[in-house]
Amino acid sequence: MQLNFKMNHKILSSDLEIIKSCNICESKKFKTISNVFFKNKLNFFQSKICLNCNYVFRSIRPKIQWFKKNWNSRFSFQQKNKVTYINPKIEQFRISRYKKIFDFLKKKNILKKNNKIIDIGCGTGSGLKQFSKLFNIYGLEADNSRGSIAKKNGIMVFDKSIENFNSKIKFDIVLCIQTLEHFHKPQEAINKINKMCKDLGYVYIEVPNIKHYVLSWHDSIYLAHLSTFAVENLKMLLVKNSLIPILETYPQTDNGEVNIGILARKNDTDFKIKKLSLKDKLTQKKRILKSYSIRKNKVFFNKFPININVNQINDISLMVKPTKKIFKNVLKNIFIRDLKFNKNIQKYEITQNDFKNEKIPNRNILRTMKYIPIKNKIKVY
Repeated sequence: MQLNFKMNHKILSSDLEIIKSCNICESKKFKTISNVFFKNKLNFFQSKICLNCNYVFRSIRPKIQWFKKNWNSRFSFQQKNKVTYINPKIEQFRISRYKKIFDFLKKKNILKKNNKIIDIGCGTGSGLKQFSKLFNIYGLEADNSRGSIAKKNGIMVFDKSIENFNSKIKFDIVLCIQTLEHFHKPQEAINKINKMCKDLGYVYIEVPNIKHYVLSWHDSIYLAHLSTFAVENLKMLLVKNSLIPILETYPQTDNGEVNIGILARKNDTDFKIKKLSLKDKLTQKKRILKSYSIRKNKVFFNKFPININVNQINDISLMVKPTKKIFKNVLKNIFIRDLKFNKNIQKYEITQNDFKNEKIPNRNILRTMKYIPIKNKIKVY
């Protein structure tokens, strides 16, 4: 079934880059999860999992320059066609989410009057706006179509990518909420976050959880997500950059997804880690890294790789966005996509289903992965 696309993002082999080693542990032992082809020719989006640390990443992906070019074309398209960029429901969801995060930081006695706080990937800034009179709020946003709205919301925005951002300001708190998974170089991003944070300052990072997120083929075509983390490899990445985890949480969003939240402190080698397991109560950096080593075979594989063909790309984030809005809930509309195997090309192709009632379709259509359940208690803040 061919979908009707309003936008058409083209991609060439010259737009791609190939990643040959794990961004976290530098291992070269991988398992290919999926390949996504453009017009049955170009493999432009390949997903692999590191067999050493369970880090899921795109080993073939568009370069950052391709994303920037298409962010600008999307912004021009929206202006020309008078498309309303802000979705009130999504922005309200963002506001409530940030309120929960700031309440969480307040309960931990981290927030202080006149703190300098920067949000990496601040988007439209609607989540930060409600705190701009209480703290010195800054934002970093490479997508100008979003950053320009954040500026109108009164946020001091640096319109640069994190790779090109060199801050003269040292911040008390650095937020990176549902952003790290979008970066091309998470190792470099965490290093930059370390540099912009004050000594003994705090970093709060929240990302999708591999054990609750990568449960179906939908992740394989999520163009905006370049990484998916497990709590162990995220802590490993932080400690390698002198950011010591002091608290891990599993915040649950309004749509039911359970994420990973890590609160870390910079260069705090004397801090007694009370909120983590006994194995984590270590102060020497090398021993801390060793304690975060990950057991192999935590993920079991079946029917790999998944090969998917798309004939057009109509969305920079979702790759293939449904054109019909069946549900009132924006997030539910994403999962009206389905896969159908095309015997002629020996690949799956994306179709669009029609549903008469507001019941989310089965997200685990292929059931290609099984995960060990989280042993920690889920904390909803």
